[in-house]
Amino acid sequence: MSYANEPANSASEIELEIIAANYTHIAVAAVFLYDTLLTLPKEIDQIWLSKFSGATILYFVNRYCLLAQKILIFMQLFPWGSINVRLAFTMATDSSFHSCTAISWTNEILLVATFLVIALFFSLRIYAIRDRNLSEAVAVLALGCVLPALGLYQQATISLTVVRVPILGFVLCDEKSTISFDIYSRLATAGRVTITVSDLLVLILTLIKTFKIRRLAAEHDLRTPLVTLLLRDGSLYFAAIFTFNLLDIVLLQVGAFGAVADVVTTFSVILIARFILNLRTVHRRGDDSISSRAEFSSIRFTDVLVGTLGASLVHGEDQPNVDEPLSCREKQPARSLQPAPQLEFIQGSSSGTPHALPV
Repeated sequence: MSYANEPANSASEIELEIIAANYTHIAVAAVFLYDTLLTLPKEIDQIWLSKFSGATILYFVNRYCLLAQKILIFMQLFPWGSINVRLAFTMATDSSFHSCTAISWTNEILLVATFLVIALFFSLRIYAIRDRNLSEAVAVLALGCVLPALGLYQQATISLTVVRVPILGFVLCDEKSTISFDIYSRLATAGRVTITVSDLLVLILTLIKTFKIRRLAAEHDLRTPLVTLLLRDGSLYFAAIFTFNLLDIVLLQVGAFGAVADVVTTFSVILIARFILNLRTVHRRGDDSISSRAEFSSIRFTDVLVGTLGASLVHGEDQPNVDEPLSCREKQPARSLQPAPQLEFIQGSSSGTPHALPV
C-alpha cells in the first residue's frame, strides 16, 4: 500500500522489505495453523461438545476469523516475483475492480472482527472477576475498539487500481491511500497505544484482584505461592499480550516492516484461544466433581453471556476443588495449614460477593 507524501525508497529496498514481510506472513500463518491443529481435539471436547455460552461465540470468532484471514493471505501472496512483489500482498485472482474491492474489504473486516473479539474478551473477563464492575469493563472495551475503528477509517480512504502484468500472467490490486504517510503513522501509533493501554489496564485490574484474594487467604490461614496465583488468574497471558503490543509500538517508531502487527495479532489470538480452552477445562472438571451439589449455582458464575470467563486457569494436573468456599463476609475459624493451596477466582452469581476457594 502507498500513501500520499510517503518517503521515497529505492526499488530494491521496497522489494526486500516486501519479500521479508511475505515470508513473515507465511511463517506466522504456519504457526497459527499448527496451533489450530494441535488444539483441535481439545477444542472439539471443550467447545463444540460443551454447553453454549458467550465464551463459545468469542472462541469461534477469535479463532476462525483469523484463520479465514490467513487463508486470504495465502491467496494474495502468490506468485512472488521480482518487481511485482511491490504489490504482492494485495494480489487479485480476478482482473475486475470489484474483485479487488472484495478482497481488500474482506481482509479488513476479518481483522476488525478479530480486534473487536479481543476487546470484548478482555472486557468480559474484567466484568466477571471484578464483581461485575460495568465502568471498568466499558473502559477496557472502549480502549480496545479504537484500533479497529481506525482500521475501518484507513480502509475507507483507500482507492484501488487494477494493475495488469501480462508477462508474468497475473493481476495486482494497487492500493493507494488518500491520507498522508505522516497521518497514517500517527493513526497507527494511536491505535496501538490505546490497545496497549487496554492490555495494561486489564493486567493491573487482574493483579489487584489477585492480591485481594491472596490477602483474604492469609486471613484464613491459607498460604499460596504468588507464582501459583499468577498462573491461575491469567496474569501471565495478559502480560505477554501487553508485551507484544508494546514491542509493536517500539518497532513501529523505528520503521520496522509492517508484518510485525500480523505477528502480534496472531500470537494474541493464540493466547486468548488457549485461555478460553483452559477456562472451559476448569468448568468441565468442576461440573464433573460437584454435579450433584445444589449449592454449586451460588458460587459458580455461569451467565449465558460471560460463561466461564470469570473462572481461574488450571495448569498441569491442577484441578480446582469447590467443596469449601470461603466467604468474604464471614470468617471461618482458623484451620491447619494445607500444602500449597490454590485459589479460585470465581464470583457469586446471586450476591456478587467474590469467593476464594481452596483446592
